[in-house]
Amino acid sequence: MSEEFREEAAYKESEANYKEYLRVKDEFMKEHRGKVAVIAGGEVICIADSMREAVKIANEKAPQAKHIILWKVGEDEEVKMRKIRGSWLRRR
Repeated sequence: MSEEFREEAAYKESEANYKEYLRVKDEFMKEHRGKVAVIAGGEVICIADSMREAVKIANEKAPQAKHIILWKVGEDEEVKMRKIRGSWLRRR
């Protein structure tokens, strides 16, 4: 797989993930404040109590993800939302 193809695939995933984030953001602010949410593949894959738990679930449910959004709901959303490529989540 060429580097250009991987970058394009990651870009498409990031676009889908960001669209899903925008779609669920307001609802999550009301219902899941303080929780950690993860979006991969253009869908919410978990809402967890901690970053550690969210990363573990993300690694299990989306090991092939090229782009993941991980954020603590309610913490200055536009500043603290972390966009993390899947491989970064797997660093131990």
